[in-house]
Amino acid sequence: MVADAKIDELERTLRDDSGFKQQFDDDPVAATRERGWTDIASEFERYIADREAFKAEVEQFDGDVEAHGLRESGKARLIAVFVTSAAVAAWAAPMAAAVTRWG
Repeated sequence: MVADAKIDELERTLRDDSGFKQQFDDDPVAATRERGWTDIASEFERYIADREAFKAEVEQFDGDVEAHGLRESGKARLIAVFVTSAAVAAWAAPMAAAVTRWG
């Protein structure tokens, strides 16, 4: 699992560094790997490699978020950041609706 401090740094970098945001929008895996966040890049690769499994994971986690109040968990935050990338927006749009409820 990705450490909360790294997710904090990713969120901060996306907010404050427009160049990184553009890279992230183009390719979230390459952008995070280039920053040295290999654990985040690996998670994003896993999401992309098996979109159906990712969708199922989000749907299952969506129920857990509602039932157990996991909105601030690292996993919820990492998924929420991932679905903001323009590179995945088209196929991740259905998951983004669930993520919006987590906020």
